[in-house]
Amino acid sequence: MLPSMTKFFFIFLFALHYGAAVGEQCTPRVEVTVEDMQSLNTTATFEYRVNENFDLTFNSTKGRFLYNDCTRYGTRYGPGLITGCYTGGKVLEALEGYGTEGLALLSPHSDPTTIRLTTTNRNGINYFGLLTTGRMLHRNILELWSGENRLLNFNFINVKNVVRSTSERQELRSIFLNFYCHCCTIDKVVLSHKKSKLTETFESDTHTVGRFRTISGTLVGNYS
Repeated sequence: MLPSMTKFFFIFLFALHYGAAVGEQCTPRVEVTVEDMQSLNTTATFEYRVNENFDLTFNSTKGRFLYNDCTRYGTRYGPGLITGCYTGGKVLEALEGYGTEGLALLSPHSDPTTIRLTTTNRNGINYFGLLTTGRMLHRNILELWSGENRLLNFNFINVKNVVRSTSERQELRSIFLNFYCHCCTIDKVVLSHKKSKLTETFESDTHTVGRFRTISGTLVGNYS
């Protein structure tokens, strides 16, 4: 029979190990929300974040297909650096009448955009947001990746249904989408458009990347 102190020590180790294992259990999921129709950016709060509206950083790439064009983003809040390298799509004038202005990223079916994200912050990136038009939402697809694991394959038709139920507007203009990664980090985003007409494209602006503290917006869904 073990002495009482030795027995207590083994019980303590078991409890410590079991508690740590329970604490580590966390299923990755992505929570998607849509901001108010008047919002042109997220209203969530962050430990750190960056914004890119394509008007300055990408001005020199205007009109050509992007290929490993990297940016440290136009506006930064908080510590560290976040870099996004864009391949695919073109930076062009935003399409008229849909709420975005200046330059925007256009990702057609024939040339989807892949964004590879890195940061010097050790906690990584768990948030991506963008402003998009109400035009052809049901053909827009967004994927979030962490290494070789695809975290999300999101069809924007889900957004259209929510916005229509929460807004009296008959015509969708610009809407801002939040993608919050719980128990996971993001290192790649893919923007694509289902093939229809050659002139149709996934238009996006105000790409926002960071690590969120609190969420905002109307819930579209949770995906795991």
